[in-house]
Amino acid sequence: MPTRQKKNEKPHRLAKSLIETAKDMRQAGIIDEKSYEKITLCHLDAKEKSTDVRN
Repeated sequence: MPTRQKKNEKPHRLAKSLIETAKDMRQAGIIDEKSYEKITLCHLDAKEKSTDVRN
């Protein structure tokens, strides 16, 4: 079973891809803000969340 990413580690390629896809889906209106947060919760730390630009 995969372990959770530690806060000081950079996201792996799969995590980066998931985050990018979720961001694109959010911007296109396919998913709502709550769903976006669920998807990205495990992959972004607080610093990255605060700098994430959503349109």
